[in-house]
Amino acid sequence: MKRIWRKLSRIFFILGLCMLAIYILNEISSETIGRIAYYPDESYGRSWEYVAYQKKLLFGLHKALERKSESDLLIALNHFPVVDERVDEIIDSTLLSWQNFDLIISGHYHGGQIRVPILGAVFVPESWYRSGFFPPQDRVRRLWEYYNTKHYVSTGLGSSNAVSFLNFRLFNSPEINLLTFTGG
Repeated sequence: MKRIWRKLSRIFFILGLCMLAIYILNEISSETIGRIAYYPDESYGRSWEYVAYQKKLLFGLHKALERKSESDLLIALNHFPVVDERVDEIIDSTLLSWQNFDLIISGHYHGGQIRVPILGAVFVPESWYRSGFFPPQDRVRRLWEYYNTKHYVSTGLGSSNAVSFLNFRLFNSPEINLLTFTGG
C-alpha cells in the first residue's frame, strides 16, 4: 500500500508541475518572453570600441587559422550553443564565414534546467527557439552533429536566473564533463 501511495504522490507531483508550466506559459506576456529569451540589445554593437575589439579578435583568429595544419584539432568554446538555424544563416551570409570546427563546446542552457520526466526540457533561454519553451530535446544537452560540425552542450553545475522565480534545477542533475580526444 505504501508503494502505491508513493507512486501516486509522484504522479500527482509531476502533474502539478505540468499544470504550473501550462499556467506560466499562459500568463507570460510576449514582452516578458523577449526578456527571457535574451533578444539582444544591439546598441553595444554600434560603439567604435566594440567594433575595433571584434576586428582585433577576428584578425587574431584568422592568423591562428593560417598556421593550422590538417592534423590539428579545431575546437571552439562558446557560451551559447550555435543552433542549426544560426549555422544556416552564417553559411548563407555574404558577410560571415563558417569555420569548419571539429567541435564546438558550449553551455548556457543548463540542459533545460527544469525538466519534466518523459517530456524533457521545458525552457532554455534561447531566442532562436521561438520563445525558448519546449526546445528541440536533442539540442539542449550532450553531443550532436550538424553541417559536419560536432556540438557538445554541457548541463553544467548552476542555474539561470532568466526567469527569477525559476532559479533552480529540477529533474536535471548537474555535471562536470571530461572530454577525451583520441586520434583516428
